[in-house]
This record gives sequence, C-alpha cells and structure tokens, in this order.
Amino acid sequence: MKNYIKLMAIAALALCSCGNDEFDKPDYFDRTAQTKMGQTLIEGTASYITHVKTETETKVTDGVTLLDMGYLNSDGHAMQLYLYKVVLGGAQIRVCLPGDKGRVAEPEKLTEMATVIESKSVYMTFAAVTGGEFSASDGKPSGILYQDGTVLSNDMGKTPVFFAVLKDGSFVCPEASEFEAVKSDIDQAVSGEAKILSEGYIIPQNSTSASAISAVGVNADGTEAYLLVVDGGDFYYSNGITMDDTALVLQASGCTEAMVLNTGNNVAAICRNERSEDLFELLNKPASKGLEPSVGNGLAIVVK
Repeated sequence: MKNYIKLMAIAALALCSCGNDEFDKPDYFDRTAQTKMGQTLIEGTASYITHVKTETETKVTDGVTLLDMGYLNSDGHAMQLYLYKVVLGGAQIRVCLPGDKGRVAEPEKLTEMATVIESKSVYMTFAAVTGGEFSASDGKPSGILYQDGTVLSNDMGKTPVFFAVLKDGSFVCPEASEFEAVKSDIDQAVSGEAKILSEGYIIPQNSTSASAISAVGVNADGTEAYLLVVDGGDFYYSNGITMDDTALVLQASGCTEAMVLNTGNNVAAICRNERSEDLFELLNKPASKGLEPSVGNGLAIVVK
C-alpha cells in the first residue's frame, strides 16, 4: 500500500512549485479557470477574483486535491492561494507537533515536524499547514490542543472556535460553547483565531486588514475539510486576504463552517517532494521574508 502511495506522491511533484514572485499586468482580464476547483472559486466568490494568473489542480493522494492559484482580487492586487481538499475515507488530518513527542514543545518548522513523523514509519506525510495560535517562547497553544486522542490542552481560554477530527474520522468546526458536548469524541483538535462561517453564512469581522492567513473549513456533513493558505506581505506576489474574503473563498469551496487558524508571519504550508534531498519543501512564500517560520503546531495530511 505504501509503495503505491509513494508512486502517487512522485506523480504529484508539481504541487511543490512555490508561487511566482512576479505578476505582470495582464493585457486583458480573464476569469476563466482551467480547473474544476478554480472555476468553482470564481463562480462562488462573485467579483472577488477578477483575473486568473496561474492555476494547477493536483491529486496529492487518494481523497486529497490541491489547488494552487495566482490571481488578481477585486482591488486589482496580486494574490496567491493554496487550497487542500481532504475527503473522508482517504488520507487523515493529524495535528503535528515539534519533535512529534506527543507534547507541547518549543516551536519548530513544519518541514522538521514532518521529517520526524516520517522517520517513525507510522505515517506518510503529504502536506501540512500552520495550525492554531501559540506562544512563540514555548509553543503553548492559546486554546485546546489534541493529538491522537491525547489531551495536550483542555482549556479553551478566550478562543471562540476550534477545528476537530472526531474519532469516527469526521470533521467539525464548532464554537467554543459546544466544546463540552463533543470533547469526549475528539481525536485531533486545534483552536482558532476567529469563526468566519457558520451554517453556510459569513460572519462579518471587525478587522478589514489583509494579511497572510491559514484557515480551515468543513462541509455540512463533516465529510470534507479544506485547508487554506493565502500569502501576504509582497505587493508583486501576494498582498494578503481579509477574514471576510477568506470566508468567501471557503464558502465557495463548499464549506458551511470555517475558522481562521493563524495570520501574519506564522503562516506556512509545506508539501512532500520525493525528488528533494530533504523530502519536504516549503510550498508557499511566508510573509517572514519568504523564510519558513517555526510554529507551535500544525495540521498535517497523512496516510497510515
């Protein structure tokens, strides 16, 4: 089984192409996508996407698809997003931690976390994105944190929302007030910075600033999860996205519940590359001058 998965990973190497740093002004604007996921976003986000620069849709492994899209937004600003769609029954979403030691630890790069996971020969890791908020000094999460059914932090604190993978494999994104009702069923969980979608409706946010963002959303029956990373901080490459527009993108993808995981310099996404000496590569261009940040936790796409 793992040999078959490995062959699929090699075939999916194209997903590890970091976004183009240049964005030449087009002679004309084209809102036609060449991929199914891309066209779904264009049609579902009204006039938010005004021009498609580049796009690829890649089957990463069974049940996992990646959309890599460069576009102009409604303000005419260059944007770059990476959207993973994970369908229940294929790969799993697992919380990843520094050293994969089953405890909170000093922040570490996602590529390093994935390398340690791989070395244990239990999971094949295909991708990961920055998880919930954390302390830069010791990696302590701002809210709850579960890995493989183990409670690492059971204090919701001031966080308003969380994302969880339940023991039956389904995905949920409830508000903090619902935590007590589901906590015994949680296998993996991270807290979120803001709830942006509820029952299919966008929850308007007070902040209108655009930044790099990592976010997660789920569909109505919990059989699909979407991991989104949008870059920011570079005028010619990607200018960042508001929370309201993040909600719009995830709503268009098919999500009914969604939350922002993290923002700013901590936002990163990595991918597997069988041809790379280090096996795992940075997929996006983080706002921290393009350097991969160290984070306290992440959401990884793995196969056992």
